[in-house]
Amino acid sequence: MQTYHKDKVQLDPSLNEIIYYKNGVKPKISELADASHLNRNTIRDALNRPVSKTSFGVVSKILNVTNISIEKIAELLTNEKLTPEEEEIKFLNSCDLSDKSIMGIKFSSDDNYWKTRDSILNNIYEGFSPTKENVVNSYMILEEHKNEEKVLSNIIEKYRED
Repeated sequence: MQTYHKDKVQLDPSLNEIIYYKNGVKPKISELADASHLNRNTIRDALNRPVSKTSFGVVSKILNVTNISIEKIAELLTNEKLTPEEEEIKFLNSCDLSDKSIMGIKFSSDDNYWKTRDSILNNIYEGFSPTKENVVNSYMILEEHKNEEKVLSNIIEKYRED
C-alpha cells in the first residue's frame, strides 16, 4: 500500500502521488476515465506507475482533467528554479509578434499584446515565473473585458488552494 504525503513528493512519483500532492485528494479512476476519454486500465496503470515511465500524452490528459499545470509539475519534479535571465528567454521564446500570440494565446491588437508581454517581463525580475494561465487572465481582462476584480479574486482563490 502506498502512503501519500501532502507536504512532499518522491523523486519519481506516480500520478497518484502528484494529484494527491496538488489537489489533496486521491484521484478516482472512473471520474478520470469519463473526463479524459481514456480507458480505465490505461488510467489505473498510469496512476500507479512512476510518471517518468508513463506516456506524455496520457500524463498530460490526466493532469489536464485534474486542473494541474504540466509546467508546475515539471518544476516540482526537477526542483529547478530558473534564473530571471533564463525565465526571460523562455518567456520571450513563447511570444510571437507576427500573430500577436503569447504561449499560444492570440491577442486582437498590438496594444493588448504589448501590455501583456511587458507586464509579464517586468515581473520576471521580481521572481515571477509566468504560466499560460497568467496570459489567459490578461487576455480575459484586455480582450473579453472581464471585471479585473473578479479575475483577481479567482487568482487569489487559486493561490490560496495551492
